[in-house]
Amino acid sequence: MGFVAVVLLELLLLVGLVVVVGLVTVVVGLVVVVLVVVGVELLVELLLVLWQSLAASSLTVAAPCPRFCTSVVLIVDGRSAT
Repeated sequence: MGFVAVVLLELLLLVGLVVVVGLVTVVVGLVVVVLVVVGVELLVELLLVLWQSLAASSLTVAAPCPRFCTSVVLIVDGRSAT
């Protein structure tokens, strides 16, 4: 093989290497973007679930004021103790 053929072969290998490295960089970048988007989506969903759980566990109707209670029935073992 001549000198020109060797130089062309090395140049072709170098260009191929650059293309492969470029493709790997693009793929890794896309994977990182997808992971970030999925992570943000999961975080938002978790916050929504926590918010809904907090809202569901809070009282929706206020308890009556104790001064309006006229009598209290004490129940022991399923029977009225009065």
